[in-house]
Amino acid sequence: MTGDDVHKLKLEEPWMYERFIDCIARDLGPAFIVEEGANALCAFGALFEWGSHGACEVWFNLIENKRTLNICRIIKRLIVNLAGQYKVTRMQAIVKCGNQVNNRFMRFMGFENETPSGMKNKLYNGETAFLYSRCF
Repeated sequence: MTGDDVHKLKLEEPWMYERFIDCIARDLGPAFIVEEGANALCAFGALFEWGSHGACEVWFNLIENKRTLNICRIIKRLIVNLAGQYKVTRMQAIVKCGNQVNNRFMRFMGFENETPSGMKNKLYNGETAFLYSRCF
């Protein structure tokens, strides 16, 4: 994915665009967009802010509510491939507590909730989030 592709993500907040464009521009990790025709269905990426091997922060954006199971299968394979290619031993992601779909999605991807009580004021807008992780 390049900075020119970020508009396809249809992100809710402008700061999200800035963050992803910045991470892509600084080459902090790979990013993928799952497309069907001209429509972006999902985006996925990894940020190697702590170095190129070991642990990484992953992000997901489910954009359309179409073919969710197929998208999940694709991303599940991408996660395993990414872990092998970059020698990742741990992936982690932050998910808003109140978003049941995304929390279910993380469990399906094989991630475990490390913070069952949530992390207060973790998100940019002061909302509580869960920290999910998956070890390889």
